[in-house]
Amino acid sequence: MLKRKIIKILLSIILITAGLLFFVYPRITDKLYKNNVSELVTNYDSVIEELNNSKNNYKLAELYDILKEENNKIYLDGEKRFLTDNPTALTDIKLSDYGLEDNIFGFIEIPSINITLPIYFGSSEANMRLGATHLTGTSYPIGGVNTNSVIAAHRGYYRTEMFRHIDKIQIGDKLVITNPYEKLTYIAYKTVIIKPSELDKLTIKEGEDMITLISCHPFPNNTERYVVYFKREK
Repeated sequence: MLKRKIIKILLSIILITAGLLFFVYPRITDKLYKNNVSELVTNYDSVIEELNNSKNNYKLAELYDILKEENNKIYLDGEKRFLTDNPTALTDIKLSDYGLEDNIFGFIEIPSINITLPIYFGSSEANMRLGATHLTGTSYPIGGVNTNSVIAAHRGYYRTEMFRHIDKIQIGDKLVITNPYEKLTYIAYKTVIIKPSELDKLTIKEGEDMITLISCHPFPNNTERYVVYFKREK
């Protein structure tokens, strides 16, 4: 009898502990991830400052010229690579060749849903686990007329929220892109839900400077995609 009571007590303790971990663990990992991002931002700022003040400062200028030229090609060829190739493929551009050793191009910040994420080139699964990813074949996030940089992130990733609350973004909310050259501010103007195959809904709008966010929908499934369009603040 005593043995049964002890077993019941132990089972109760295990169940209570498991329940607490279920609710507390995501908060702990989210906090750890955000602390790590803060460290990445600090390190990134130091790297950019060092590059700008060293004899290797030409590397960032060279990278900018390449990205600007690529954006022009993407616009002129009608985004063929994005529409016909695999948008999760890695880009041909290796940021480490230009002094960005962590392969982080910059950061995306959305104050209304309290997130800051590093931006990686190429939406491979490895990059998706680290932060926000630029879809290969879309404009690189350096701004400019006739550009639309499509940025994706997980919505159900266990370590942190990432784009978990993308559907909470309201028209008029701001998005800030920090890249090696400047901070670019964009304003949300439209949201839509699309099918995964509807890549044509993510293309450049003539004369516009845009950022488009995309993630799985509805959470926690991935049958559709939730999209938020942003235009450059004037």
